[in-house]
Amino acid sequence: MRKTDKLKNLIQANILCEQRYLKEKADMDETNMMDEDKKEADMDETNMLDEEEAKNNPWAICTASVGRDDKEKYESCVRDVKKEKGIK
Repeated sequence: MRKTDKLKNLIQANILCEQRYLKEKADMDETNMMDEDKKEADMDETNMLDEEEAKNNPWAICTASVGRDDKEKYESCVRDVKKEKGIK
């Protein structure tokens, strides 16, 4: 085999390796993007659940409405909200 043929074979092998590498990298990037999309969807769902829980959480409701400075007022609020929501 002549030197030029060896060189051509090496160049072709190098091109094939580079193409394989780029395809694998693109596949990995696509997988990572899909994983990120799933994480974002999971976070959105978690945030929605947190918002729902906060709507029925007497402590969150009272902290937002009366604050925690006046302990008696806060505790009274918590008791009232629990009674209203049917929470023991």
